[in-house]
Parts: sequence; C-alpha cells; structure tokens
Amino acid sequence: MDLNEAVGRIRKVLRIPFSRFVEKVWERILAHSPLAAILEHILGAVRHEQLTRCVSLRYWPDVTDPKSFNEKILRRKLFTQNNLFYRVADKVEVRKYVREKVGEEVLNEVFVITDQPDRLRLETLPNQFVAKSSHGSGQNLIVEDKDTISEEEIRKTCANWLTVNPAKEKREYWYQKEGAQIIVEKLLRGQHQKVPRDYKLFVFDGNVQVIEVDFDRFEKHTRTLYTREWKLIECSYKFPRGPEVEYPARLNEMIRVAETLGEDFDFVRVDLYDTPNDGIIFGEMTLAPEAGGGKFQPMSYDFEIGQLWRMEEKF
Repeated sequence: MDLNEAVGRIRKVLRIPFSRFVEKVWERILAHSPLAAILEHILGAVRHEQLTRCVSLRYWPDVTDPKSFNEKILRRKLFTQNNLFYRVADKVEVRKYVREKVGEEVLNEVFVITDQPDRLRLETLPNQFVAKSSHGSGQNLIVEDKDTISEEEIRKTCANWLTVNPAKEKREYWYQKEGAQIIVEKLLRGQHQKVPRDYKLFVFDGNVQVIEVDFDRFEKHTRTLYTREWKLIECSYKFPRGPEVEYPARLNEMIRVAETLGEDFDFVRVDLYDTPNDGIIFGEMTLAPEAGGGKFQPMSYDFEIGQLWRMEEKF
C-alpha cells in the first residue's frame, strides 16, 4: 500500500466519531512521544504534521493549497521564515515591540527576568505572582499565596521549562530555546478577585475580524467567538462553547491596541486582559493558535474564517 492509498483510508476513518480523549491521545503519541521523531523521519515533515492534526480537525488538511484557517496555520509552520515572528513570540522581546507600537501602559508589571531559575528567591517576590517561560506556550505557574509553595518547587518547575524545545515539539520555529528566560509578573485580577476575562483578537491584515473569549481556562475550559461588532459566531473552537457575554465597555480600546500591534502581519492573534484596576493589559501575540489543530464545529467555520486570511508569506 503506497502513501496515497494510506491517506485515502485515513480520510474514510476520519468519518468515524472520536471522543476528545482519543483526539488528545492521538496527538500526544504523534507529536510528543518518542515515536514522533521516527514517524517524522519516515513520513517527512508535511505528512507527519497532516497525520498529527487530521483526527482533531476531522479532515485531511491540505497545506499545498490551504483554504481553512487551520490549513493556513500549518502552511505557516511548515513553509514560512519570518524574522519578525521570533521577536513577537518571545515574551521578553515582545515587551519592547509593544512598548514601541502602543506604549508602556498596556504592559504588565514584571518582577524578575532571569535565565537562572536557581537564583529565584521567594523573599524578593510579592505574595501573589505568575511565573512563565519566555519561549513556551502554556508554561505558566500561578501563585496566589507564596506560603503554599516552596522555593525549590518554583526553581525546579522553571528549570524544566528551559529544557523544553517548542520549536521542535510543535514545529513552530519562532519559539527559540536558545536564550530562553523565566519571567515573573504581577498576578492580574478581574472582578471579585477572579482571573480577568481573556480576550483573544484575531487580526487579519491589520483588522480585527474575530474575538475569542475564554472562560475557566484552568478548570472547565470553554470559549465563545464573536465578530468585531460583537455578534455571536454560532460555533465552538476546540473547547465547548461558553456563555454569552455583554458587549465589553473597552472593546474599542482593545481593537485599537490589537490592530496597531497586528498591522505588520497578514494574521496574528493578540491576547489582552480586561482588568478593573489596571485597564487593558497585554498578554501575548500568537502566530499559530492551537498549533493548527483547533477543531471548529460546525467544520464550515474553519473555512469561513480561513477566507479572512490572505497569506502573504513567501513560500
């Protein structure tokens, strides 16, 4: 059986319903296990990425002539080389970029930036803080009371982060392990001392077109999508659809910040927090949401949102 015949059989299998658990296991084996390197060597980068993402997407992605949003993310990962990506993906360097583009006032307060986690000292930090790596995705340690965590635990966690190579594991070349650092920031608070509402603005050619609102990211994660006019988009995106929320009072300000930061990209996602005490605070800039494996239900929205992205990177 040649490779094309195997792909045809996979397409038939994709019609079978899979649980989210199966999807996660499939991706874990294909992308994050020792088997991943072997499969990539046998299949090549393109086929391996297609195979990794097809179960969660529920279709075989086309990266040669991409049409959907996820296909274009995969195309970006596999075939682009943009030096600006390195700058905005690094959580230290992006602060300089944000400062130049929109000013200091949207930046969160930073307590420590270091490449030596063994030098982190709890006594020099406030009671509440967030530690994260400069080069990773999802590498966050939220500390609400430093008396509940040991200095050794923080140091070990941060040291482990610096050993991870997201550029290799996620095939997102802009995340550089070399020069990675640890950042310790202020713990932001929303209403009633909860985590502030997280707005992720999808910027296409300098224009916000889609806004994602995430809820309970560390518990029962849900998300809701809106247009820039705050019209509900009737779909789910990777996680179940969350509750509807009121029109944000600072929406125009968030759109201004996101469009200014994203004006040099054909697509980028700008993440912002809306806080009652600190106003709009910058989170990060994301170049490949869900690594190109974020399932839309109905699937048609994957292609509708993909039409908003006119890819300009040279292949």
